[in-house]
Amino acid sequence: MTKEKIRKPSGKPTGKKRTPTDGQRSKRSTIAVRLAVLFILIAIILAGIALVLLGKAPEGEIRSGVSVGPIDLGGKTADQAESELARFIGNYELTFVLPETQSILGPFNNEVSPVKFDSNIAIELAYGVGRSKNPFVSLVQRLKSATFGLNISIPFSLDETLLLDELTTDLGTEVRPAEDASLHIVVEDNGQYDISVQPEKAGINFDQLSAIAETRDRLRQLSDRPIELTISTELPHFTTADLEPLVPSARTSLELAPRTVRARSLTWTVSRRHIADWLMPTDDGGQIHLTLNQEKVFKHLETYASSMAVSPTDAIFEMTDGRVTKFSPSIDGEKLDLEKSYEILLQELSPDAEPTSGAIELPVTVAYPDVPTEKSNPYGIKEILGIGSSNFKGSPANRRHNIALGSSSLNGLLVAPDDVFSLIGALGEIDGEHGYLPELVIKDNKTTPEFGGGLCQIGTTTFRTVLAAGLPVTERRNHSYRVSYYERDGNGDYMGPGKDATIYDPSPDFKFTNDTGHYILIMTNITGDKISFTFWGVSDGRRAEQTDAVILSQTSPPPKKVILTTDLPVGQEKCTEHAHAGAKAVFTYTVTMANGEIREEDIFSQYKPWQEVCLLGATAEDIVASQEQAVPTDGATTSDETPSSDAPTPPPEG
Repeated sequence: MTKEKIRKPSGKPTGKKRTPTDGQRSKRSTIAVRLAVLFILIAIILAGIALVLLGKAPEGEIRSGVSVGPIDLGGKTADQAESELARFIGNYELTFVLPETQSILGPFNNEVSPVKFDSNIAIELAYGVGRSKNPFVSLVQRLKSATFGLNISIPFSLDETLLLDELTTDLGTEVRPAEDASLHIVVEDNGQYDISVQPEKAGINFDQLSAIAETRDRLRQLSDRPIELTISTELPHFTTADLEPLVPSARTSLELAPRTVRARSLTWTVSRRHIADWLMPTDDGGQIHLTLNQEKVFKHLETYASSMAVSPTDAIFEMTDGRVTKFSPSIDGEKLDLEKSYEILLQELSPDAEPTSGAIELPVTVAYPDVPTEKSNPYGIKEILGIGSSNFKGSPANRRHNIALGSSSLNGLLVAPDDVFSLIGALGEIDGEHGYLPELVIKDNKTTPEFGGGLCQIGTTTFRTVLAAGLPVTERRNHSYRVSYYERDGNGDYMGPGKDATIYDPSPDFKFTNDTGHYILIMTNITGDKISFTFWGVSDGRRAEQTDAVILSQTSPPPKKVILTTDLPVGQEKCTEHAHAGAKAVFTYTVTMANGEIREEDIFSQYKPWQEVCLLGATAEDIVASQEQAVPTDGATTSDETPSSDAPTPPPEG
């Protein structure tokens, strides 16, 4: 017997690669063609079924298979579905069952019902089935409604508190809440009192959370399946044994009355009957003690709070053609702080209170308006930046008219951020066509009327407001001569020279720059002889200060000047100007910015001396003769020295 040697494969190819024969290739090709044809036939059949089952529903009708709760809406129009749903809801009721009784609530079709259905949304959802803009979603909805049906849940709202109240009332004596033991305090008219403890009572109630959950489930399905209520015994929280030890504490509180209570100027008395009504037990982590019923104390305080409250005022902001026509800031009101007042009464009247004498002071807090200043306008304007004022006591009628007209032309103007405000530009044309009246000015050694006399009162008031607001003064010139109007503050008290500004069209002007980063609103007001400007805006935290003006030197006025005139009877004298000394004055203007930067400047004013000027009645011959002999007098007024609207006649001094 010979042994054969078995050779193991070496892992290397030992022969030629096999290739499929022509017969094999033909067989495989035939199978592939048959499978492709079969797939196409199945696709055609499925497409046909889909076209039959999932075709478009008739226009205006809800797709077959769509329902809301137990109501089949397929094939119905929206109006038909609405009627069907309304009829069902009009008869829909919920049944709640106890072992020995039951409660039926519904139908829910009135305004005070605890359940409200939204039928319109349910119908919209039903009609929208298969009509989605998303083709895939629409296809899935059609397939589902055609094969299994599609149920739409009707949207509803449930007032749980009202439902439980109605259910408890309807169940009557079958359910009753537990009653805690309570203190029964009777106070006689003479102040004598008696304290007893009313015993507790156990209650019977149903599982309210479970009842609400079951109710929601039935409403979603519009199901009328009864809801089984679970009954349990409800034990009171406070028992007689808990409250009897509190009787001495109640006596202690009652002995603290009567007490006087005061809020602002309103005063009233808290009596023993009040305390008897307020006392109630409370459980503080297992420690039972007496406190004051907050709800009852609040109700008591509110009866007095209404008579001492100050209602807040909403802001008003109206604009026409870029000018603010109506503006009034909001005003905070006052109201009794109920929370803090309760805490104070608790400290003063509780059994643990330390006996005190005197009235119990109750705090008042701020009542904020619904529309505060900053929310009344699109610029965020909310606070006063500065107030400036001056006084024009003794001004003649035309001067007063011009001041009032100039003031009204500035009222309501808005100054944009970074703008340089020109007072001459803001006032506009100063002439008779624009309502200004002539007022006396001194020109060419004559007293003559000119339109706009008195507008330097506007310039001076604007200057003082700019200083109060801490804004940069871009252009300002003091009067050539001292004018008594501008040496008084807004109240008419003497303050000296140095804080005035003269204006005259076209020059000099008064200008300032709005560098606050926000709009500035100019509001003006005249009360009696006082004119005041208020700049409203948004504060950037700057602080403005100014010293009193100091007179550095004075110059005596020139000798009296007499002007001959035929306008007066011969020999009659009428003085149009009083003498004023010249002066040099200065004050320091300091602005401290929010970042600590300090801007400081000394503002100087130089006033020429002003001589007394009198008119004297004379003949024409006397005037001609005097002119031939006239010699220029030192200090005479020339036209270049009187381009101020307040070079007009200064008022009598004193």
